[in-house]
Amino acid sequence: LSPTELMGKRVDDLFPADIARNHMAGITRTITTGQPQFSEIFESFPTQDYWINARLNPVKDAKGVVTHVLGISTDISEHKRAEQALKDDEAKLRTVFESIQAGIVIIDPVSHKIVDINSVASNLIGAPKEKIIGQVCHKFICPAAEGMCPICDLNQTVDNSERILLTMNKKEVPILKTVVPIMLNGRQHLLESFIDISERKRAEEELLALNRDLEGKILERTEGLNNSLKDKELLLREIHHRVKNNLQIIISLLNLQSRYITDEKTLAAIRESQNRVKAMALVHEKLYQSADIAKINLDDYVRFLGNSLFQFYGMRGKGITFTTAIPEITLDINTAIPIGLIINELVSNSLKYAFPDGRKGEISIAMKREGHIVTILFKDTGTGIPADFDWRNAKSLGLRLVISLVEQLSGTIEVDRVSGTAYTIVVKEKE
Repeated sequence: LSPTELMGKRVDDLFPADIARNHMAGITRTITTGQPQFSEIFESFPTQDYWINARLNPVKDAKGVVTHVLGISTDISEHKRAEQALKDDEAKLRTVFESIQAGIVIIDPVSHKIVDINSVASNLIGAPKEKIIGQVCHKFICPAAEGMCPICDLNQTVDNSERILLTMNKKEVPILKTVVPIMLNGRQHLLESFIDISERKRAEEELLALNRDLEGKILERTEGLNNSLKDKELLLREIHHRVKNNLQIIISLLNLQSRYITDEKTLAAIRESQNRVKAMALVHEKLYQSADIAKINLDDYVRFLGNSLFQFYGMRGKGITFTTAIPEITLDINTAIPIGLIINELVSNSLKYAFPDGRKGEISIAMKREGHIVTILFKDTGTGIPADFDWRNAKSLGLRLVISLVEQLSGTIEVDRVSGTAYTIVVKEKE
């Protein structure tokens, strides 16, 4: 039917009685609870059968009363058919199951028993598969969380949760696990994958020991300081240098973690976190190298940060220029770090989204300072933010982080979308 033919019709005018009842039940729950409803629906029509992923969202007025229900349906029939084909091909499934370089167990969410396990998991537990299958999962995984583990909830996905695996020899092994629901033999089960993070935990312990050692050395150094300006400056330089080194260790740990991650979204999030840590480490490095260890030169810092991001995203020589117009502005570390993180997010967003398909253009940053007020003018000549995009309530971590940092500096932010994207940010220097 066309949109015109659909307008004004009732649900029971469009669907068979049983399907219409299901739709109306979901709509009623949405109106009654005021909460979104999610479901997968099988619908049979004369020409074809469909699997639908349905979402019902309440639309509320200013008083919070539900006035409409917005229904969004996505045809997932191909996905369902592909899922069925995968189930039918047992040999291929087993090959994939055994070839993944992570421990995998499949759990019945009702009995909590393990119904299947791959070789990596059985080797880590230290027992043959036949001695593990049929056992309650808490015997090996999350033994201290029996009855409270979130994997028991079919409606909740657990991503990168640190837990404990107990081997047959009662040895505790730290693991990083992910849990997702899957269909198996017509019923939902839980597929849990995990990796041994013993090496990472040892690295974290070494980092803690390093921090304790650093604290001890700083304490020793502080006790021996006299009133000499030279000694105080030496101590501050040492602190900046060591903090920078510790941040580099964190970057290395994130890099180590990324080697075990195959999900592209998770991998991108870790790499963006590395860039944020690098932006903070760069402040300490510049202060350590600066003649004035209390203030950082913004022009030198911003140009270095921008060029580093161009290199990270592989944008050098791609026809995108980067320019700065920053007079002699210096800021202390308490203001420089949040401003650096703001610029890191804005430049990263432009490089990722503003210049698709080889589009050329420019990214420019200008700053001025009047007393304790710093104004940042950021602009790119890319495709621009869509007019209907609510950037102040964006779901992306980058824009939310920018808005939060601006608020921390008691500032304001405005966006101009006329030609490309331009941000005007006014913040107050921390005293």
